[in-house]
Amino acid sequence: MHYYAKLNENNICVEVLTRARELPKDLDGFIKINDYNETLLWRKYDSQTGWSQERFEPSIEAELQEKIRELEQKTTKIEELEGTIMELTTIIAQLQGGN
Repeated sequence: MHYYAKLNENNICVEVLTRARELPKDLDGFIKINDYNETLLWRKYDSQTGWSQERFEPSIEAELQEKIRELEQKTTKIEELEGTIMELTTIIAQLQGGN
């Protein structure tokens, strides 16, 4: 098994992942770690000094803002998919001789 710390834009670990296959070495935002170690959560990674001792846990408001952003992205994707479905439905109807 391969273990990774997922870093946010500030190099803070936001998730610890386990993968059966190794991720590409040049994949941004992931640091390979020795084992599944949740104590790295909310700690900052520096390629020169390693992991900080200080934890940078997000505030509840920051977490809510992130969830809202994720929902907005999903809503946009759903709207795009609905539009594609409508277009395909129209094409199918035309191909079947409908109006």
